[in-house]
Amino acid sequence: MPDRGSVVQAQRRHELRTLLRVARDRLTPADVNLETGGRRGCPGLRRSEVATLTGINEVWYTRFETGQRRVSPRVIERLCEVLRLNRRECDRLTRLAIPELDTFRTALSESPGLSSVLSHEFARLCLDNLAKIESAVAVQTNGFACSL
Repeated sequence: MPDRGSVVQAQRRHELRTLLRVARDRLTPADVNLETGGRRGCPGLRRSEVATLTGINEVWYTRFETGQRRVSPRVIERLCEVLRLNRRECDRLTRLAIPELDTFRTALSESPGLSSVLSHEFARLCLDNLAKIESAVAVQTNGFACSL
């Protein structure tokens, strides 16, 4: 009998694959300014087209869609743009692609002390790096902001 962890991972992979497939099927090549170029075997965008528009390798995208690879938050953000996901869908994609974020958010919500320690460490990091970085970049987290 499979353990709970493997069942949860399989369910997460299935949900990820389904979300991305439905999003791809909603769009046509014309929607994203691509030529259709003859007969198509799928109703929406091909994986290769999504990969190209996102700026990642087709094999990497395919492995991500099938739950075999991880991608960076920047790639997830780009996928949300390319696939024209709404806020809810984008949040769902992020949760499915980076399950650790939910664990981290839960830990923060259940432990206010951890949140204050992290805020203190973030403030210390900002102050330590002010002199090292010439350009001002606004960084915001949990309502706390500083310029690096």
